[in-house]
Amino acid sequence: MDGAHNCLWSDRFWRVVGILAGVLASMTTVGAIGPPNTASLPNRTVQALVDRLVSHDIDGRSEGWDLGQRIANLGVEAAPALEAALAECQPASRRRVVWTLESIDGYEPGERFDEAVALCVGEAVAELRHDAQRWNAIRAMTFLHRHEELAEPHLEAALRSDDHQQRQLAAHLLRRSSTYVPSPRMLNVTVEGLSDDVFPSGRRDDELRGSCVPVQNAVGAVRWFLRTPVRISEARAPLARALGSADTQQQFLAAYLLGRGGQVEGWQQTAAVLIPHLGDNDIRGDANMAAAALYGLGPRVVPLLRARLDRADWQEEALILLIIHHLRGPTDLDAEVPAYETRRQITGRVRDPIVDHRFVTVPWRTVRRSRGWAGTATRPSE
Repeated sequence: MDGAHNCLWSDRFWRVVGILAGVLASMTTVGAIGPPNTASLPNRTVQALVDRLVSHDIDGRSEGWDLGQRIANLGVEAAPALEAALAECQPASRRRVVWTLESIDGYEPGERFDEAVALCVGEAVAELRHDAQRWNAIRAMTFLHRHEELAEPHLEAALRSDDHQQRQLAAHLLRRSSTYVPSPRMLNVTVEGLSDDVFPSGRRDDELRGSCVPVQNAVGAVRWFLRTPVRISEARAPLARALGSADTQQQFLAAYLLGRGGQVEGWQQTAAVLIPHLGDNDIRGDANMAAAALYGLGPRVVPLLRARLDRADWQEEALILLIIHHLRGPTDLDAEVPAYETRRQITGRVRDPIVDHRFVTVPWRTVRRSRGWAGTATRPSE
């Protein structure tokens, strides 16, 4: 799988380095601080910079960034040479030229530029696929996000790709779009992303050693659903299918969403997945999530919860009684447990996962299933 080397911060670091290098280079070329004196710069010098920008042997991403910044600093006088290059350059160079034109203050795009952007969008979507190149998917995502409206139909088509990485990155970009209306296919791919796959960054599978992709697709999917709960209802069918998944992460997150969304159809299966997660285990934060989701299923879960009390550990017992307290009211438990304010302290971060459910969120990253999931909620103290 391709992606960023080390992590997202390195991408930002090199961007800053490129900007600083471009500023210094433009100061050297133009010879003054402030607006460049492009009148003193021969046309052949501009053409030489553009020729280098579109060349095949350009020395990595930093040189491309540096050259683009230097040319953009020359102003609109550099635009004709760049537009001429758009008609002749190869796909690998086209996006650099487009980015440079977009960076020129006062540049007014024409028909040739619009055609080039449309070509770049299609090429960038193709680069979302899993391949042996580093950085190309990350660069493609950056470009597509800048042109999200034009990219939407291409990304929608990519949801049907046979490549898992391309499907998931397309869904990630569509979730960030402010104008996109989710299709049934988008809902299916988003539920697919709940599984324990090669995302997100920092995974150390043999194929990914030394690489990372700064996309948390499972976390992003859950938060996307919770931001607009009606989407949970729209995705009820694929979420219900995921309850039977062999992937335990996908199974649990699907049950969590169904519970938080109040989807009571087939609630017994949802509760059966959630209840075992109330106990003390090695999965960080799952008990708080399960408690909030079970509460969302309503009073119908109380008999199942009471049936677990005899074999529950201390944490599961406390959470079961807390859920029942909120579903039935305080008088229902007065004879069974200490005062409410004492029993509600389950973790250091979340006092009450029912009342404080806005702080009960899906873990920000996943690790190998044998190690469990790491998350934002604190593990209950022993």
